[in-house]
Amino acid sequence: MRPWCASGTRARGGTVFQDVQRRIEAMQQEVQAVRVPVEDPEGLVRLIAGPGGAFEDLAIADRAYRLSAEELAELVTRTMKDGTARADERVRRIAADMAKGERP
Repeated sequence: MRPWCASGTRARGGTVFQDVQRRIEAMQQEVQAVRVPVEDPEGLVRLIAGPGGAFEDLAIADRAYRLSAEELAELVTRTMKDGTARADERVRRIAADMAKGERP
């Protein structure tokens, strides 16, 4: 725990507000950088997932086109949901670590 001054500033410089603002900005940057590569078990669908359902770099293997349109859509959806869940978990860990004071 850091010592506090009566004026609301830290004893060693910087206001409480500035410290919190810096921590929030660092957390926002870290959250925005979250990317999780994910692939279905058969290696037919690969993508990079971000938090909140975001994804990029969707790749579908040629052999995936042997599936019906419905099967392929389901496989892509499952892979996206898996990646999004992993990315969201990373975001939760980032926020939890910040709340515990374990991140800058």
